[in-house]
Amino acid sequence: MSKVTSNPPGLVDVAARAQVSAGTVSRVLNGIHKARIAPATQERVRRAAEELGYRPNMFARSLLGKKTKTLGLMANNLDNPFFVNVARSAWQRAREIGYEMLLDAQFTSMGEFRDRPRPGTSPIDGLLLWAETIQDIEFLLGREAQGLPVVYLGLMSDAVCDAVTFDFSAGLLRLMDHVTQNGRKRPVMIAPGPREADELIPGSRAATFREYCCKRNLPGIIIQLRSDISYVEAALQGGLDLAAMPASSRPDVAICYNDMTAIGVYNGLRRAGLKVPQDVAVTGFDGLMEGQCLDLPLTTAAVPIDLACGAAIEMLVHRIEHDSDDPPNRISLPIRLLVGATT
Repeated sequence: MSKVTSNPPGLVDVAARAQVSAGTVSRVLNGIHKARIAPATQERVRRAAEELGYRPNMFARSLLGKKTKTLGLMANNLDNPFFVNVARSAWQRAREIGYEMLLDAQFTSMGEFRDRPRPGTSPIDGLLLWAETIQDIEFLLGREAQGLPVVYLGLMSDAVCDAVTFDFSAGLLRLMDHVTQNGRKRPVMIAPGPREADELIPGSRAATFREYCCKRNLPGIIIQLRSDISYVEAALQGGLDLAAMPASSRPDVAICYNDMTAIGVYNGLRRAGLKVPQDVAVTGFDGLMEGQCLDLPLTTAAVPIDLACGAAIEMLVHRIEHDSDDPPNRISLPIRLLVGATT
């Protein structure tokens, strides 16, 4: 019985099936020196690759050729304007220094992405990856991408690697201190669902929220929004559901996972006839302009996207152009409290 693995088939697997070397597989599938390889061997390699469902990794192929002056960016889905801003900022900075930027934003969660084909874009010299844990790279790129220069953006609290991170925990603590100092005692965190694993990541917003409430003997409830409807609909429904709770037990402040969630919750509360912030205060997280354009500007934690993308691009290009094997470089950027009218 063949061994079941969560990893996609790689060159080594195809080589074992075809009973040839991994180098031979690479040359056949990439069209290199095919004339020197017996036609029967070529056919055996192609048949093995087809039977295993092997998909050549275009990110990894770039390692075999010349520099392309092209960078890749993998971010989350573009339903959230935050990631649109990340893509725009990274593209602008790359163009300023003579690089092109390719975007892959097809995954919405790691669980879903594991069941989908790996990215298949044009060859790149290096990659920016929005990720929360180092294990993400194994699911997203596969084993063939080992050695590709990668700079991580996001939380990345569990590994030493090239990364530009944000102090999400400190940003959330500033929000919590702000609302509790204003007399709020029944906070609820409202997050896109499902996010069970997020509470286990040290320094994440959910974990920090739990710890803060526990230390101060606050309820500390986390509500996950529906995942079977659109993101915007789910956030709006979350606000309506919150408004429908009895006033005596209703949370007095909604700590929303990000600004888009906060905007939906805000609109749901207002649509149900509640007053913000008198009945329920609302906070976001990201610092999107969309939140500042509400009739009551949103209280939020502003993430320095431009600064982060600029630093990440420079870090990545240094690795590429100097073939640098310096120790991993890691930058952690602060998150600024932006007090609006929703608290």
